[in-house]
Amino acid sequence: MENKKVNIAFILDDGFVIPTITAITSLIENKNQDSEYDIYLITNNLSKVNIKKFNEFNSYKNIKVNTINVNNNYENFKINKDNFKVTTSAIFKFELPKILSSLDKVLYIDGDTIIQKDLFRLYCTNLENTYAGVIKDLRPMYFYKPSILERLDIKHSAYFNSGVMLLNLVQMRKDNITEKLFEYRRNGINNFMDQDAFNVVFKENVKYLEAFNNLILTNLTTFSLGDLIKLNNLENYNIKSTKDLINKSLIIHYASPQKPWVYKNTVGNKLWYMYYEKSPIKNSKLGRVNYKYENDLNFAQKIFSITKDLNKTHKIITILGLKIKIKISCKKDLIISLTSYPARIDTVDQTIKTLLNQTFRPKKIVLALGEDKFPNRENDLPENLKSLLSDKFEILWTPKDLRSYTKLIPALKKYPNDIIVTADDDIIYQGDWLEKLYMAYKKAPNMIHCHRAHRIIFDKKKNILPYKDWSWEIIKVKPSFNNFLTGVGGVLYPPITLYKDVFNIELFQKLAPLADDIWFWAMAVLNGTKINVVKKNYNKLTYIDSVQEYSLWQDNVSNGGNDKQLADVLKYYPQILKKLDTCKFKRPSDLPIIKRLFSVTNLPSKDGKWYKVVYILGLKFSFRNKKKEAKVKALEESENK
Repeated sequence: MENKKVNIAFILDDGFVIPTITAITSLIENKNQDSEYDIYLITNNLSKVNIKKFNEFNSYKNIKVNTINVNNNYENFKINKDNFKVTTSAIFKFELPKILSSLDKVLYIDGDTIIQKDLFRLYCTNLENTYAGVIKDLRPMYFYKPSILERLDIKHSAYFNSGVMLLNLVQMRKDNITEKLFEYRRNGINNFMDQDAFNVVFKENVKYLEAFNNLILTNLTTFSLGDLIKLNNLENYNIKSTKDLINKSLIIHYASPQKPWVYKNTVGNKLWYMYYEKSPIKNSKLGRVNYKYENDLNFAQKIFSITKDLNKTHKIITILGLKIKIKISCKKDLIISLTSYPARIDTVDQTIKTLLNQTFRPKKIVLALGEDKFPNRENDLPENLKSLLSDKFEILWTPKDLRSYTKLIPALKKYPNDIIVTADDDIIYQGDWLEKLYMAYKKAPNMIHCHRAHRIIFDKKKNILPYKDWSWEIIKVKPSFNNFLTGVGGVLYPPITLYKDVFNIELFQKLAPLADDIWFWAMAVLNGTKINVVKKNYNKLTYIDSVQEYSLWQDNVSNGGNDKQLADVLKYYPQILKKLDTCKFKRPSDLPIIKRLFSVTNLPSKDGKWYKVVYILGLKFSFRNKKKEAKVKALEESENK
């Protein structure tokens, strides 16, 4: 008699017991009588009560449940997603070759699934020397903007879902895949807890299986049935409806935040609930509610839509069922540009690394350096910086250093038709910093986009208030000429958004020699380009060594340097004032109540002393901050050496 044994693995904690028990119930309900299922529950301190619930399945014929407890030491791998709890237990998948050391192969299945047919045929798939049998995940490939392949900067033909994988444990052990997965998870780009790591590390040494083996329900609400059939190469299966597709599928995967054990009106919830009522926990109270779909199509969207074809070469405009194809213009490259100088060149590599590890990859990162500051060019640069040089990161040499202007002017000249994003050399940038800027650009390609901006404020006589009295670090505001961009937070400049005088070195060194932000803001306003502050922007900055360049900041802010340079620019270009909104600016009440009642900040005085300023219910208290003074003094001394 043929041995029809199937090794199956689930990963769970106490928070995922209900869906996993329901999944196993469906698995048992739909297995062939002669199939033998060895089920391995990989868990982190599952309670004894829950272990007992799973052990009830051992009473079924040809079913054996094995509970394996593994310590979860992966808190540093945590990913936060809006409205979506993602547990670090998923990282256990990396260790399956070690945890299941006696097995050659295992079928891993997420707990948020329903299994509709026997698994033996899938399990018998010949993997040869590949790492896994996997199923494509269409939504990240075609729906994400930019696509997941662009975000990860990989040239793969597809991207797969890690919720159902037939794993070749022998080949994974042979090639030390566990260690490689952990290495990538620590240092690579991770939009998902484990899925990006599997895709990058496996390098498409996988066997793509039919979509029936992992029907991801989010695809049903994202793509038309025709697109799903075409994208999954299912033309020969006579699928006439979504119901046909579901019925033909082996595994139904509820891979979205709207889980059927939480909500009772989501796609496929009746199917899931049917198996829940057959499970050993059917008497548990779920407390399900109706999910409120905030993104339902309104009437206008139903009769009018804009999409892209599969090759992304044309836009498809649909009006009342009539489709019009329009060729998409050539894609612009995205360049990150920054500059540095001798006092900071030893630490700029820390900033470069954060730019290289963005969730959205730029075409190139350029570090613009003046040959007058580094006369021996590369020989004057530290090894930790030179080791990063590649086709993605290069030095852009310019004859003369233009101070902070060097971060944009040379790149703007070399790449006039591309998107330039500027960064500072002493900031640790968040992983999705660039993605937020780029997504804002995609929605408004004719605006300049930034993370950090201040609002220019006028007094009652319609005179601009001093720089220090503006509304700082604004968020949730509409695009405006009054939004004063600050380069330190990162600014995205689309092509042809700055006035022609932007390259006039003699003029900007005369009017705003120490304030490039003022000059670039003025060039935007003169060109009629509004400044947009991106959604969920990063305006609180993480400085390398937590020390800013104090002297220039004090001159420009505390001593009124910005006010003088702004006045000089406005005197030369009086037409700028006509474009500004002089009405009273109401800052959105975006801060939690505790932050509006209580805040702490550090400010310098004109004599060089620093004070910690505390505001409580409108009352101001100042305390000398000698620790801050010591840091600033140490920085000044290092720069003067």
